[in-house]
Amino acid sequence: MKKNDKVTYHAAKAELEKIVNDLKQGTADIDRMAENVKRATELLNICRERLEEVEAQVLPEFEEEN
Repeated sequence: MKKNDKVTYHAAKAELEKIVNDLKQGTADIDRMAENVKRATELLNICRERLEEVEAQVLPEFEEEN
């Protein structure tokens, strides 16, 4: 199991929002900039994968009802 498999959607989204806010406000640690960008990419992928998983589960059920 990958490390990121343990991260929930909400935790990934919250961490991603913190990184983005730090960048916007200029409070991001310049020495960790590359590391933060890499982590943000990982978090974005986690969120995208979770959304796709839910969509794959929900859409077929929704389509069956209509």
